[in-house]
Amino acid sequence: AISCALDLVFNKKTTKYLGWLRKAVNALTRHNITPIIVFDGDRLPMKANEEHKRGEMRQNAKEKALEAWKTGDKGGAYKYASMAV
Repeated sequence: AISCALDLVFNKKTTKYLGWLRKAVNALTRHNITPIIVFDGDRLPMKANEEHKRGEMRQNAKEKALEAWKTGDKGGAYKYASMAV
């Protein structure tokens, strides 16, 4: 999601993050390697506190990204957006 971090922070619809996955799968299959892609399931109750902390950190980073963008700090906006996704 790093390639489209700002798009995600600004709630823009994007499929850029799929490009990396597509390239990785193509590279593996070109070398006769069959990739197995696993998608995570539901959140684990035992990790609820950790997930809550991570959610707060992502929200904080998103707010910092938006503020950096407003002040013209594009590098800072990208840095924080990358931390928010």
